[in-house]
Amino acid sequence: MDLIFKLLGDSIILLIETIIYWFFGNGLYDKKQKGVKCGIILAVYPVSVVLANYWSKQGLPFMLKAFFLITVTSIMFKLLFYANLRSIIIHQLIAFLCSLIGDSFAMVIILAIRDDIELSNIYDNYILFMQAGFIAKIFHFLCILLFIKRFGKETNHYTLYETFIYMLQGISGLASLVLIMNLFIYKSSNYKIQPVFVLSVCLLILASYFVFYRRNLEQEVMKVHFYNQGQYEYYATLKQENLNIKKMYEDMKNHLSAIRNLSKENQDLSNSYIDKCLEEVEGYNEFFDTGNQLADIILYEKCNAAKIHNIKTKIMIQKGSLNNLETIDLCAILTNSFDNAMAGCMQCRGDRLIQVKSITNDAAVIFTIKNNYETLPVLDTKGIPISGKQINEEHGLVMQSLRIAATKYNGDVEISIDKEKKEVLLIVMIPVAYQKAS
Repeated sequence: MDLIFKLLGDSIILLIETIIYWFFGNGLYDKKQKGVKCGIILAVYPVSVVLANYWSKQGLPFMLKAFFLITVTSIMFKLLFYANLRSIIIHQLIAFLCSLIGDSFAMVIILAIRDDIELSNIYDNYILFMQAGFIAKIFHFLCILLFIKRFGKETNHYTLYETFIYMLQGISGLASLVLIMNLFIYKSSNYKIQPVFVLSVCLLILASYFVFYRRNLEQEVMKVHFYNQGQYEYYATLKQENLNIKKMYEDMKNHLSAIRNLSKENQDLSNSYIDKCLEEVEGYNEFFDTGNQLADIILYEKCNAAKIHNIKTKIMIQKGSLNNLETIDLCAILTNSFDNAMAGCMQCRGDRLIQVKSITNDAAVIFTIKNNYETLPVLDTKGIPISGKQINEEHGLVMQSLRIAATKYNGDVEISIDKEKKEVLLIVMIPVAYQKAS
C-alpha cells in the first residue's frame, strides 16, 4: 500500500511539473505542434525526470543532472514551439532556477511546521517528501506565472487581478491536497500549527471562489455593456442616416427638375450634375444584414474608414454564417483582418479593393478577405507576412490575434498570394463542430 501511495504521489507531482512547463512554454512562444504529436513530445519530460532521479541515486553529480534536464527540455521546447535555441536555453535556465527556488521554500516550510524532523528525514519519509513536492510546485508555479506576466508573449493579456485569481486557485487546490494527505494518510501528532493551516486552506478556497464568481459577474456586465453600447451606436447611426435620407428625398424633386432643365440646354453639364448627385448618395447602401448585429456594426465602420482612403469594398456574407462565434473572437477576426487588408491597400498606387466573403456548410465556416498590394509581401516561417508595419510589432500582433481566435475553435489561418493579380488572400477556416462545442 505504501508503494502504491508513493507511486501515486510521485506521478501527481510529475504531472503537475509537466503542466507547469507546458504553461511556461505557451506563455513565451507560439505552438508548433498540437494534438497527439504534442502529447508524445511532452511525455519526454516526465520520463527524463525519472531517469535523472534514478541516475542521481546512483551517484550522478547534481550539475550533470541539471545539464541533462536542461538539454532535454530545450530540445523538447524546440520541437514544440517557434523559438530560437538561444532563447529556449536561457528560459530553461530560468525555469530550472524557479524549480530550485520552489524546492528551497518547500523544505523551509516543512522544517518550520515540524519541530521533530531534520532535512534528511524529508527524503527518507515519502509522505513528507510528497508534501514538500506539492508545496514546491506551488512556489514553482508562482515564479513561472510572475515571469510570464512580466516577459511573456502576451504580457498585457492578463491584468494583475486576473493573475491573482489564477494563482489563488492553483494555491488553494494544491493546499487542499496537502491538507488531505495530513488528515488521512500521515498521523501528525506533533503537527504544531495544524488548525492554522486548516483555517488558511479554507480561507484560500473561499477567497478563490469569491474572486472567481466576482470576475464572472464583471465579464457578464462588460459583455452586456458592450452589446448595449454597440446597439445604441448602431441605431443612433441609423436614425441620423434616416434623417439624411428624408432630406435627400425632399430635395429629389428639385434635383429632377434641375436635371430636366439642364438636359435641354447642355447635355455634358447635365451628366456632370448627375454624377455629382450620385456621389452624394453613394454610401447609403453600406448598411449590412449579416444576421449578426456586431458584424453589421464592424463592417459598416470599416467600410466607411476604407472609403475615406479611397478603398473600394465588396462584402458578401452568408446570413447567419458568423452567429456561432463568441463576441470577442468575431470582433478579433473581423477587425484585425480588415485592418490588415486596409494597410496593404493603402500602399497601392493603382486599384484599391477589399473583398470580404463568409460562407458556411455542414463542415465549416470559411471567412476570406482579399486585398491588393503594391510590393510583394515576404512570408516568415509561420506564414506571416513581413512588412514595414511589423517594425512596431503591430502586424505581428494582428496575425497572432487571428491565429489565437481560430485555434480556439480548432481552426486555421492561411495566406495565399497571387503575384500576377497582386492580391493577398487571407483564409480563416473554423469547423462547425467546434463552434457548437465551444
